[in-house]
Amino acid sequence: MEKMTGIMAGWLIMSATEAKKDYGFVVENGKIVEIVPNEKLLGKEGVIDARDSIVCPTFTNTHTHFYETLAHGATEPNLSLKPLLEDFWWPVVENRQTLETIRISTEYSALESMTSGVTLCNDILEAPFAERGKRLLTEEAVIRKAGMKAVLSLESNERISTENGYENLEENKNFILKMRETGNSDIRGTICTHTTFSGPPGTTPPGSALTRPPGSWACPIPAASPWTSWRSSPGAGSIPCPTPGSRERSWT
Repeated sequence: MEKMTGIMAGWLIMSATEAKKDYGFVVENGKIVEIVPNEKLLGKEGVIDARDSIVCPTFTNTHTHFYETLAHGATEPNLSLKPLLEDFWWPVVENRQTLETIRISTEYSALESMTSGVTLCNDILEAPFAERGKRLLTEEAVIRKAGMKAVLSLESNERISTENGYENLEENKNFILKMRETGNSDIRGTICTHTTFSGPPGTTPPGSALTRPPGSWACPIPAASPWTSWRSSPGAGSIPCPTPGSRERSWT
């Protein structure tokens, strides 16, 4: 396969407010190093001719659940949220996740993402009975092979038990540290709680008692829950995730 050295575009999207007509870019070692008019790229080896297309930066999926792809097309019972979760979603989908289903659903999601122009995902995995210590690593192996970027986390709550909540938080913490050791920031971990309303009323969020790695940040998902007072929030029951790149609220 010929190595790509650049792309010529009909329109090159530079930002939300700027686009260049008949411009392209030069690629060196997998990185864009220069934006140039198309005529400077004409006839050069490895240049992709996309002058009939709009070329833009890739998209980011800020909240996804790879494992849910296994339920695509399923006919769900016509129930309200609580019975739907208790009678269908939790026992039929989430509780049956294994390392094999995690691998398959991540592969499918990676393919679906890339064909849609998405190269960075923030995925939250719920697999309380899959083999501990290997759940996020299974996702990571697939995403790294696909050449994508991701922030990966494991839902941590007390739906199964308080012990299970702590185990999931511990796996999140260990994954954060392991990704740091790689020296590559393409895949990172974060501490995550999710559907905290599923735990016993009045319980304390496990994450409040777990020491997070320095520089990491909790990423709770919006949910009506007794845990929502854990952090101040601009809206009842919603706690926004931090923005990647912030020094105070690092994903790593």
